[in-house]
Amino acid sequence: MEKNNSYGLDWWANSEHGGGFPRDAASSGLDLGVTNYWDAITPNPIIGTVKASGGHQVMWRWQSLRDYSFAQVQIARALYPNKTILQSLEWNVPGHEHGSMGVIANQFDTNPNCNPIAEFEYKFDNSDSDFDGGATQGWVKSTLSGHAKTLEAIAWLQSNYQKKSYVVPAHPERQRSYKINHFRDMNNADQMFVLVLKVCRVTKIIRSWCYSSSADGGGTYGGCGIYAAEIGGLWDAMLSEGRGFWLFCQIQIIMLMMAISIRVNIKNIYSCYPENERSSYCRWFTFG
Repeated sequence: MEKNNSYGLDWWANSEHGGGFPRDAASSGLDLGVTNYWDAITPNPIIGTVKASGGHQVMWRWQSLRDYSFAQVQIARALYPNKTILQSLEWNVPGHEHGSMGVIANQFDTNPNCNPIAEFEYKFDNSDSDFDGGATQGWVKSTLSGHAKTLEAIAWLQSNYQKKSYVVPAHPERQRSYKINHFRDMNNADQMFVLVLKVCRVTKIIRSWCYSSSADGGGTYGGCGIYAAEIGGLWDAMLSEGRGFWLFCQIQIIMLMMAISIRVNIKNIYSCYPENERSSYCRWFTFG
């Protein structure tokens, strides 16, 4: 948060992967020189199906979002009152790879919370295998899998948080897990569904990390993956069908210094047209 402010961002979204993790990331890290685990806290605060990683019980992301991560967002809002700071999620998209998603609803209410994102993560994240904790919140976990689960998730957002949510698939060529029919399906489930393409031309390290020769298209073209770069390809095909379809840049810079990887993400996101002033940040925004 401090660096986002010092780099001059007007607003940003905190977005980390769904699933389950054993560390309390707010009090752990290479910079702090310490690793603290959730299950070392007395009493153990973890809710839900018991699962271990590295010898420690994981806390499911829905709980850390609701009970811990959003609290950090609120602290940052108090520290930087002139900035707009959102809680979001890097979704493990079923049947595919990663995607940025967020729900503006509830985040700026009188009693703010990120419960809609927490519920989404429990229901639809491909790495969340909690079957108990979310159920105690009254949430019903999806029983689908793969691409069908992704479509169910997008339709759920459209039904419950229309004009207050977004989903943006990231680096879609990297693992060859997306095809044009998948984007057609997603667009049919939500007419405002859009695609983000990662631009990976900053360094050789970046090209090898995300768009290597094994990626769909074999790499980048002018800094873009083949879904954007190919004339008459996926982008043109979607437009020719009259679909509301956009391309956006994600620049990811990785610096390797003494085996420490520092990542700076800048993502341009488009969403549905929100109805209130605060939610208008979800229309066009940059977050890091």
